[in-house]
Amino acid sequence: LQQHSVINSLESGPRGCFMLRFSPDGQYLAAACADLVLFPIKLFDCATLVPSDTDSMETEPSPSPVNTYHGHHDLVYDLAWSSDSALFVTASSDGTCKAWQVPAKAEHSANDEGDQSASQCRFSLQHPCFVYAATFHPTAVEPRIVATGGFDTVIRLWALEAQQVVWQLEGHKANLNALAFDPLGTRLYSGDGAGVLQTWTGNVANGQLLYEHLHTSNEFQGTPINCLNLHPVAGRNILVHSRHNAVLSAIDARFGNMQQRYGGFVNKEWPIRSSYSPDGHWIASGSEDCQVYVWEEASGQQVATYQLGFIEPVIAIAWHPFKSPAILAACSFGINQPIIIFKLPAVQLDVHAPEPPLPPLSLPAPPLPSSENLAEDEQEDALAQAAAAAAFAATKSPQEVTDLIATLPSPPPAPFGASELPIPFQPPKPFQLPTPEDSPLASPRHHSQVTAGTLFGSGGALRRTGFSSTLGLEDMQRKKEIFRRRRRENVVTDLHNARRQQDQTSK
Repeated sequence: LQQHSVINSLESGPRGCFMLRFSPDGQYLAAACADLVLFPIKLFDCATLVPSDTDSMETEPSPSPVNTYHGHHDLVYDLAWSSDSALFVTASSDGTCKAWQVPAKAEHSANDEGDQSASQCRFSLQHPCFVYAATFHPTAVEPRIVATGGFDTVIRLWALEAQQVVWQLEGHKANLNALAFDPLGTRLYSGDGAGVLQTWTGNVANGQLLYEHLHTSNEFQGTPINCLNLHPVAGRNILVHSRHNAVLSAIDARFGNMQQRYGGFVNKEWPIRSSYSPDGHWIASGSEDCQVYVWEEASGQQVATYQLGFIEPVIAIAWHPFKSPAILAACSFGINQPIIIFKLPAVQLDVHAPEPPLPPLSLPAPPLPSSENLAEDEQEDALAQAAAAAAFAATKSPQEVTDLIATLPSPPPAPFGASELPIPFQPPKPFQLPTPEDSPLASPRHHSQVTAGTLFGSGGALRRTGFSSTLGLEDMQRKKEIFRRRRRENVVTDLHNARRQQDQTSK
């Protein structure tokens, strides 16, 4: 695996590049660069970066970006693509998260800098602090939902088109450095500068928004978390990149237990990023010793290090989503440091061309408070009927009664993943114009409050109404459980009576 070949060296900026990512469809590479004063985002066409004959090492001019986006006035810390590759967002310490549109192929200008008419920011999300992390909700489309985090420790969920906060979560005590959704968007993971990893559970579907705190992990406390990556195979593990101790940790995304650790690189000061390969078999990371490290995901063994000619720390690394042999991009933040595109001939990825994005997630509608769960009622009726049959058969032989009892049905198992779904909530009250106190920015709700918001939109407008998800529900569930427990006790009593009567008959 030590063999590698440099395919391209791209000009980034006078102060290098701090973040880069390939688009999910593999057509573009977006790079957050740093000039002397400005902080442009450069968009490169992968067709020019990764030619079909990558083995040829002919000297060619460095490809020019098809577009350059201007608008940020300070360092860009994070960059994330939408699932359909139509938009990407950037999080900056200038206090904004900006969304940029990718121009169509036909709109690319013939000049080196691309079509400047498409270089303007489409949406700008204003924050009261530095913004360090941003990511798209993977399935929410109408409206698109973007999660952001930064220096003020608050997670904000934005309706992108309306440029409004529709939900926010509090609980961290240090600046937020990393955010990541699971593939369906039912869980959100957040990591901060104190090494605290928090898990939030919820859903965005059918115009309804609900997120609440699920779990806090202090496994990495005292070591700032640089980034979080979900395993590409169903998000089974989450890769936590922690600073100071220079360790990558793969933990089970469902239960939080440690699965594997990866070490050997150097990371004491810089917010260096790591990443899974598209098939999840490999992990790559930058390092402060100016090298790129690669590990085997399953065994945790370090398999290769690559010297690419950087003289400053390698800050970020990105895998092309479906090129095989593996194609990677690496960048460094420093004077005149380039963006290096390189190939690993020995790494054959088990990936395919991207499929159409998933439709918006839609969870089953919860039952109304006045209704009973039909499946559970049917099981309870079956138990009662079986007990009645056993009592009626008291005059039968002991073996016949034993056979009848053995045929009693057991309660149905809980559906897989039911514990991950949001708790049922009541339908919202009739819509009313929100008061200033209802604004999530003016009066933030703590994550321990289980509340839900309903989004109403018309012509791009977005409003929010808050309502409690537990009013009357706990009392109804408690009464329902008492009723079922008493019903089961009656069934057991009938069975004991049947056996006692059978014993007396046999004597």
